[in-house]
Amino acid sequence: MAGSFSFLRRHLRLVIATGVLMTAAVVFVLLYFEPQKLVLDDRVDEPPPAAAGTPATVLSQGRVISRGHPGSGTTRVLRLQNGSRVLRLEQLNVENGPDLRVRLTEAGPRASDDSYRHDYVDLGALKGNLGNQNYGVPAGVRLDRFRAVVIWCRRFTYAFAAAPLSVSRQDA
Repeated sequence: MAGSFSFLRRHLRLVIATGVLMTAAVVFVLLYFEPQKLVLDDRVDEPPPAAAGTPATVLSQGRVISRGHPGSGTTRVLRLQNGSRVLRLEQLNVENGPDLRVRLTEAGPRASDDSYRHDYVDLGALKGNLGNQNYGVPAGVRLDRFRAVVIWCRRFTYAFAAAPLSVSRQDA
């Protein structure tokens, strides 16, 4: 026992430096990779968008499919009475992860992850990995160009889930 303390006293700087480096490594992993998000859920329950009390027109509807992580739910693109468009995720259930984004992409729902890195419109951060949520589609975006909605991990350039998107040219 005395030998152990003797070693620690002789190598105190090394022991402290090792402790600092290990602590820094743990902090880095928790902040950058965010592994805790794989076990923590964020539930969002936004009501369907409404404009002047009239129902929205459904321009497209698709089922969420699993990509890199399990996923399910429904996507709908709605045109409100005022002409604005909203992407609605309903009963979404995907694994949580770091820096998840909602994208419209020209690549299909089963395309390679590399194809999702180009020709997309980012609708913003995923509000929650569970529930119902709405994302405004910017004016001027031609929806007939896009073939999928993708839940995209921007940090690791990785598709968590996707859904087909099919909007006719006249509705775009």
